[in-house]
Amino acid sequence: MNAPDLATIRALRGGSYQLRVDYDASGNAIYVGTAPKGKADSDSAWIITKNTYDGSNQLTLAQTSNDDVKWTERTTETYS
Repeated sequence: MNAPDLATIRALRGGSYQLRVDYDASGNAIYVGTAPKGKADSDSAWIITKNTYDGSNQLTLAQTSNDDVKWTERTTETYS
């Protein structure tokens, strides 16, 4: 399983940002998003990373969204 590391999660929880993670059936973190605390999932305030994995569950590609996108639209967002 490839998920955000513990240091990253602790830093986000203790800081002024919130974290959202969407996992696939294998436990891989497919979408990882951060936004300022207090922002709703539907607010255009998120930066999201989309991760792609191979058949062995190894991370092969990490792409980032533009700034200020909606977590609720992560599956249709454009990543580069």
